[in-house]
This record gives sequence, C-alpha cells and structure tokens, in this order.
Amino acid sequence: MKSEQPVLIVGDHNAHINTMAERVRDLGHATVRMKSLDEAINLALERHITFAVAILEVPSVAFHLRQALESFKDQTNSFDMRCIATGTSPSDADRSALREAGVSLALWSPVEDTALRFQLNSALAPSQIELLRCELRAPFDIPATVCAGSRIKRATLYSLSAAGAYLETPRPSMSGAQIKVAFPLPGGKVSAACQVLYTNVPGNLSKGLLPMGMAVRFSGLGREIGDAIRNSVECRSAELSV
Repeated sequence: MKSEQPVLIVGDHNAHINTMAERVRDLGHATVRMKSLDEAINLALERHITFAVAILEVPSVAFHLRQALESFKDQTNSFDMRCIATGTSPSDADRSALREAGVSLALWSPVEDTALRFQLNSALAPSQIELLRCELRAPFDIPATVCAGSRIKRATLYSLSAAGAYLETPRPSMSGAQIKVAFPLPGGKVSAACQVLYTNVPGNLSKGLLPMGMAVRFSGLGREIGDAIRNSVECRSAELSV
C-alpha cells in the first residue's frame, strides 16, 4: 500500500539522489528532498509533516547519525520511520554508524527498479508482518515460466523465498488456482508446483506498491531445491543490507 506520508530523501544534489527521487515518484509516492536532516526538521515542523520512510545518502549522513535520527524522529513525531541507506557501497566505519543508528535496509548503486520497489515495500510494511514470515524474502528480476493446465505464460520473478514467490505478469491466474512455475537460479533450474494466494490487477488498490501479478505458495518442494532457494535468497538479501 502506498503511504500517505511523503518519502524523505536526504543527500547532496547529485545525479544519484535526483534520479532516486524521480524513480520513487514514478512508483506513486510523494517525495521531500532535503540536503540534511536538520533542514528536514525545519520543513517538517513548518508544514506539520511526518515521515514513514527516509532514504539517506551515505556517507553524507553517516556522521553522528544515531543522535541525528533520534532527534529527527522526536521533533517530527516520525517515531516509526524506517530508513534505507543509499549511495556507493560504504566503508566499514559508515556501515557501523548506520547499524548503530538502526538502519538495516540498503540500496547500493546501481539500484535496480525491482530492488527499489521491494525495499520501499519492506520499509512501509508493518513490523509485525516481517516477524510473522516463516522464510526470508528477497527481490529478483528473473524470467519465469508459468504453466496453468495446458497454457504456458511468461512472467518475471519479482520476489522469492523458500515458501513462495511473487510473479510479475499482466495475466495472473485466478486466486486458488494450482499452477507450476519454473525459473533459473545459480544452482540450476527450479520447477515447483504452486497455489495462487492472491492476484494484483488494475483496480486492486490495496496492493498499489506491487507490480501486476500474483503471489504463489510452493508445495512439495524437495529439500535440495528448498536449500538452493534459501542460499540464493540469503545472498541477495545480503546485497541489500547494511
């Protein structure tokens, strides 16, 4: 679901941050661009704005970040704001400062469209949802094949876990349908039976942040395939973490 609060983007006025702001707006979010958290505090107090998500450029905001974020959240009433670090892959010192400040999500350059959408979605999701998930998820951009009866459709793997996947396709199968999906991973091709949990089609406003497509739950995965998926997901997740 898109947030009614704008996404705060903090960093220097450079090509990376300017492009990031444009891409976030293309996903349907309002944005507020600020060079520093202090400037953002002044604007938030003046316009009575709160924020659910902030994208922070590294290393420009890494110095004394924990204290700065605590002050920002207190003064702007953005107590539940989640932060995403962005920029080039940081130094160990900057990573340490980010972790100390409670920043765990990252979008290191170059930023893929799928990763941007996924990380924003993760930052906006209630924390209880992530706690209830039984398997780690990560974004991908991999071609997939969907077999529904005698019909074969092309799709794109948007996110993946050992429990299931989200497939981007303009022609999702109906909720409850039994289908088969196949897609490549570094360890080899995966083929799995699935049940469609829900679909996202035009007009379904409750899942506006997701691409058109469908969520599926795997059934009868063998141990070897399950372990291969977990390994790929863990590697991908590490690339998008501080």
